[in-house]
Amino acid sequence: MSHLSAEQKQQFLSLLGEFADVFTERPGLCKVGQHEFHVTPNFKPKWLKADRVPEVLKSEVARQIQELLYLGFIEPSNSEMVNSIMCELKGQGAENIAQKCHDNWYCNECIRVVT
Repeated sequence: MSHLSAEQKQQFLSLLGEFADVFTERPGLCKVGQHEFHVTPNFKPKWLKADRVPEVLKSEVARQIQELLYLGFIEPSNSEMVNSIMCELKGQGAENIAQKCHDNWYCNECIRVVT
């Protein structure tokens, strides 16, 4: 907060105090709306080959998946469509953490914009 003026710091801290219930360590899930993706007529669900998760990251990836399940951000699925995950180390030394991300290239090629 060193880049803020004294007045801006006070306003910021006041805002944090007023809305303390929404500023938590635990991430939240917004259920205000639902997104829809419209795909092109030639789209066919695919099982894409899974990328290998490095052995050193497997336990962290499993932990993150369990946390996302617990928080309700993801749920088990029997979908015909399967995307792989990719893992990358973020941080340095003992602070290395695994960041997983999804490779949605196939879906992205088949999404059409609806106006």
